[in-house]
Amino acid sequence: AAGRCELTIFAEPGFAGVSAPTAEDQPRLAEVGWKNQIASVQVQAGTWDFFSDDEFAGENMRLAPGPYPELGPEWAKRIGSFMCVQGN
Repeated sequence: AAGRCELTIFAEPGFAGVSAPTAEDQPRLAEVGWKNQIASVQVQAGTWDFFSDDEFAGENMRLAPGPYPELGPEWAKRIGSFMCVQGN
């Protein structure tokens, strides 16, 4: 993705619990201990797609820059991979 991409993932709703900033696509969150662990997201830059499965597969959700303190029952702790689709 051209431009800047940056986000921070959190283990609990409301930006609580363990957090990890990244500017990289994450095709296999299981390998870094984050599969089905993300409950809130702060997107600092870029547009990101989140996927229910590894390797950018399954259901997907797109998030633009902004705070996402709740992901809802369909996405909280159900993310397997994510990627930046457009930098800004």
